[in-house]
Amino acid sequence: MAGADLTIVPSRLTKLRLGAPNSKVVHYPLSLKLGKYLAADKFSYRQKQLDPASRAKVKISLPVSGAAVGLRFYEEISERLNSLESRFTFYITSRDSDFTKIFLAKMAKRPYAKIHAFEHDRQVVASYDRTIRTNTIALEITKPSEQAFKALYSPRQVGGVVLLFTRPIGRQEQDNLWYLGRNGLIPSREDQAALWRHELGVIAKAKNWRGLRLPSEPKKAAKFINWCLETGVFSSMLSYTAKAKSSGVTKLWDYVDKL
Repeated sequence: MAGADLTIVPSRLTKLRLGAPNSKVVHYPLSLKLGKYLAADKFSYRQKQLDPASRAKVKISLPVSGAAVGLRFYEEISERLNSLESRFTFYITSRDSDFTKIFLAKMAKRPYAKIHAFEHDRQVVASYDRTIRTNTIALEITKPSEQAFKALYSPRQVGGVVLLFTRPIGRQEQDNLWYLGRNGLIPSREDQAALWRHELGVIAKAKNWRGLRLPSEPKKAAKFINWCLETGVFSSMLSYTAKAKSSGVTKLWDYVDKL
């Protein structure tokens, strides 16, 4: 770490022990750049995108996982969403690999999709951050992998997009959703089921959520997203106010440091 421009550490105690002056404490795998707060006009623009009465383009991020999982789902849901509402524009960030070439070629022909594909992972990560920062993205359709922790951002922060989670694959993604559920960042199972049934009574709770789960079938997922836009669910979610943070993560890392 000697000579490093910036060292990311999990706790203040670790920072002191390392004696690294250029270090930053980050308890969760979140981008520091995306944690910056939006200028007032940028946040207003995010609100305008999700206003049911607006005709502003709704900008949706579609980050493709390194394993290129869910490409068929992304292809179908973007097509169906565009057929339901022409306001949707998709920003696809992906590796340019043998696994993604066909998908990227198909999406490149669609006027409502913007492709950012690169050969190396670092380029992909940098492009993803840049896309979120420069376009004031409003929604993101993503796997509940490490991307799920963006739910800890406020909608007033650059990375505070409304998160729409695809079906979890594997224990880690399921655990991530359980974490979000325990902390009230996504609806309970009962509320989520009510949303999928398009029940209006549950909309009043939307201001408490940072993300929603999508139906596993693309056609139903597209209808659900469009319903959330039209009924103001997404607009209400931008009113989310962060709850008081627990010190549990800090205590855990401090305990580990002492061992």
